Amino acid sequence: MVAESTLNVAIDFGTSNTVVSVWDKASNQSRPIYIPNLSRIVKHAGTEMYVVPSLIHFTGAGKFKVGEEVRKLNAEASPNTFKRMKSYVRENSPVSRVVHGQRMFHQDAAKLFLKTITDRLCAELRSRPANIAITVPVDAFEAYNKWLLDNLDSAESFRLIDEPVAAALGYGVRSVDSAPLMVFDFGGGTVDLAVVVPEFVNSDKYPTCRVIAKAGLELGGEDIDEWLAREVLRRCNVKQESAEAEEIWQILVHECQQLKEKLSVKEVASILVMNPTTGRVIESSVTRAEFEKILHANGVFQQITQCINSVLRKAAERGFAEGDLARVIMVGGGSLIPAVQNCLTGRFGARVLLENPLEAVAKGATMLLAGVQCVDYIQHCYAVKSRSGAAGAYEYHVIVPSGTAYPSASAIAEKQFRATTDGQTKFGLEIFEISLGAETELQSSPSKLAKLSQQELEKRRYSFLNADSATFIFADPPAMRGESRFKVEFFLDENRRLVITSRDLKTGRLLHTFHPIIKLR
Repeated sequence: MVAESTLNVAIDFGTSNTVVSVWDKASNQSRPIYIPNLSRIVKHAGTEMYVVPSLIHFTGAGKFKVGEEVRKLNAEASPNTFKRMKSYVRENSPVSRVVHGQRMFHQDAAKLFLKTITDRLCAELRSRPANIAITVPVDAFEAYNKWLLDNLDSAESFRLIDEPVAAALGYGVRSVDSAPLMVFDFGGGTVDLAVVVPEFVNSDKYPTCRVIAKAGLELGGEDIDEWLAREVLRRCNVKQESAEAEEIWQILVHECQQLKEKLSVKEVASILVMNPTTGRVIESSVTRAEFEKILHANGVFQQITQCINSVLRKAAERGFAEGDLARVIMVGGGSLIPAVQNCLTGRFGARVLLENPLEAVAKGATMLLAGVQCVDYIQHCYAVKSRSGAAGAYEYHVIVPSGTAYPSASAIAEKQFRATTDGQTKFGLEIFEISLGAETELQSSPSKLAKLSQQELEKRRYSFLNADSATFIFADPPAMRGESRFKVEFFLDENRRLVITSRDLKTGRLLHTFHPIIKLR
């Protein structure tokens, strides 16, 4: 029987691999967990790392295999196997498939995958997690964050932390004397970067980790696998649009993933795939030099350089120059590619560190639950919409400027709300995300631009975030037109949520205390 506990667990749900870590109170350290049958051991620089392959395979009659169990069946490329689930969940993809007569979405498979991991973890530790930290990409949208929180229901409380920030904690930010670090996280679906600074308040404890700058890139190992697959088809004179290519595509992409991993340690590797329908064999050898040409041709290093420049430019705006970086920490499976390592060492030299590329994110997230403080910031700008007094027109009042740190120790903004009609009982709090908004848009060809109308311009600049839940403040007794009726204070909590405290100015009643409105980015 699983006992109640105060166990702190972190889950790094990855596109290719998922890592679970717990906080070991006895050693006062984060400890990655090996889950029997689900985990596999990956060796790097003499160190063993525990990962659960992000795979779930349905065998029929409601039964399934997860993680390493799928690999042992050689079922990674089976049509009944779901992989790269994180990407589908992040994109809120409507893609589904029929498995043993039942239609299933990737989100359903991902939910079952995560539930199986947490259930097996509870059985292994004989304890139920009290707190779970979940890592997310830098540019993850609210729908993805909410999905994670809704589908990890085996704990009492949850925390979200950006993956590169967690990696900085996992490498031990206390080991560098208050100097900034840059984390380079090249995963299966994204490249995420962050510049963080440890701030020591008490030398006997872990420091506060302050996030200075962040940037993300839609580029991952799964993209590289597909580029390799297309190259193999080209070499074997198989058209990408052909029926034969479609028949072997999933098997080919899987084998190309293996090919990519082999080329990280070998100068040449081979691939062989048999068409299960025709029996035709597709085979090719790829050298590391040829592989690097494929990466160059698809702009990998150019995109990485642009992303690095972006995060360092943001850091410079906050007073931290590139030369101030004490370490450049590499994590994620993509960091094992020698050409990617060379890209960073060519710029940062001996400051580049690659020691624990697969477990660092989960280990750092566990430390967050153990008491390490992390001060992050909001990337975008947010406003509340209200009517102006005399003209009655709508105005947008910024309540969360870009760069606002969270969690906030005090109110970041406050506003009073007036009634617009006599007898008004319902009041809305409409939150909008503000973008710069282009004033023109492309038409038919790149040379033709159309001027947007004022209405369309406003629509594109202001994104209404809480349209389904904007009205939740009620006046009793009813308010009269022009009456200043409610005072609202705005805060940011540790999970990046905008929360409010509201008071009825007429009755003096406190209506809401740190009531969550929306999660911000």
